[in-house]
Amino acid sequence: MRKQTKLVAVLSAASLLAIGASMTAFADTPHWDQEDGSWVYLDRNGDKVTDEWRKSNNQWYYLDSDGYMATDTLVESGDNLYYVDANGVRVANAWVSMDNDDLLDDDDVSTVWYYFDRNGRAVGYNDDEGDIARVNYGDGASGYFIFNGDGIMLSGWQEWDDELYYLGDENEGWARTGWQYLDTDDELFDGGDDEGEPYESEEYFYFRSNGKARRDTSVQIGGRWYAFDANGIMLDLWVYPDASGSYINSDGSSSVASAAFYQEDNGGRERNWIFAYANTDYDDYDDSMYWFYLNSNGRPERAEAGDGSGVDITDDEKAYPALKARSIRNKTYIFDDAGRMRSGLFDLTGVKRGSAELDGIYYFQEDGDHGSTEGQMVTNRRTTIEVDGEDETYYFKKNGQAYVNTIVSSSVYGADGALVTDYGDGSTYQIVTLWDDVYTTKSQSSEDMIPAGSQVLINGNGKIKRSGTVTDMDSQRVHVTNYVVDSIEEDD
Repeated sequence: MRKQTKLVAVLSAASLLAIGASMTAFADTPHWDQEDGSWVYLDRNGDKVTDEWRKSNNQWYYLDSDGYMATDTLVESGDNLYYVDANGVRVANAWVSMDNDDLLDDDDVSTVWYYFDRNGRAVGYNDDEGDIARVNYGDGASGYFIFNGDGIMLSGWQEWDDELYYLGDENEGWARTGWQYLDTDDELFDGGDDEGEPYESEEYFYFRSNGKARRDTSVQIGGRWYAFDANGIMLDLWVYPDASGSYINSDGSSSVASAAFYQEDNGGRERNWIFAYANTDYDDYDDSMYWFYLNSNGRPERAEAGDGSGVDITDDEKAYPALKARSIRNKTYIFDDAGRMRSGLFDLTGVKRGSAELDGIYYFQEDGDHGSTEGQMVTNRRTTIEVDGEDETYYFKKNGQAYVNTIVSSSVYGADGALVTDYGDGSTYQIVTLWDDVYTTKSQSSEDMIPAGSQVLINGNGKIKRSGTVTDMDSQRVHVTNYVVDSIEEDD
């Protein structure tokens, strides 16, 4: 902290007398003298020197317009501003404070500060734009300060030369560096964010070593990436570059196609899996959260036009014009065009997974608690899924595709992939005319197929009779060979 005391260089009385004594010894030469208790400087003719500097004992003194040595005041000389202390000595390499008696047009500032360089000139004075300079401010510390055209140190939030700085209070003034959590109660932030919404009362900012705030950029700090809006405020959640390339928190839609995700409050850019709302303005948009998978740039894996399409059978046949599959740690997931991971039973058409495509019915696990298995494609097992309020059973291949019109372990799965349970009564069989060709083995070879239109026996548990004679639900004696009914006898 800079010592907040007014600088006064005290010159001893003996020193002052020495000035007079040395000069008055030669009455016919320019010399110092006293008049009415004040020091004056007389020229060779004995006239008082006015509006000029005079040097004595390696110190500079100023003679005012009346010829008296100036003390404890600001001195305008030439194009510069100086300060002489209570002993009249011009100060250099020093801070000087004084009451703000209309020196700075800011009623909130009671004390103003000047810095006088090694030549005693006030930094920034007589410059229309002022000046910025690196200056020591006590305890071995130094920093960048901004001075206006009157040489007065500025404080608070300042935009200077198209850069943003924060300079602390009126008795500080040095430009902050690094991470800062700062008050946004300043007219600079009155317009709010990109949508006109007010900022929080305090926000995070990051200032470079030269005090310049990071603004409208994404930058790596301490090994992590962060984004800042045009006002220098750290952004979190979904961050979008707008049409002009500026970084903002919303694009006005639910799409995160061009966005990257930054950790809430902390601000560091995320990667891999996150569970989040689909839009930064979720309070006005959506009360649902989704899983997203982010690449190293924080952008979500997402589908684009031409990646394929699908219908969610478990969600009222909801159609998705674009879906993309991605294998992550040996598990397959699907993502829509906004990057949201989807779960449920899907009928997919040409959905790309690398160089391959997914066609057919697939199940991506649903988990009401949004656990670690949610969204994973089910493979190589039989699974019961709730569809339209009813439990339906499916059998999925090693590649995740559901068996369709196929007999697996003596159970028949229909055209929609579901176990056929619409016929018979429990374990009692019913004669059924096949709706399509039905494969009799998992290999789904055309050589192992029951032609459409054939009659077969199926019971309410989805079992199909392969061979033999049984009494069906109509009390008929039905004989089957290789799944096909070849004789029917009335049971007397």
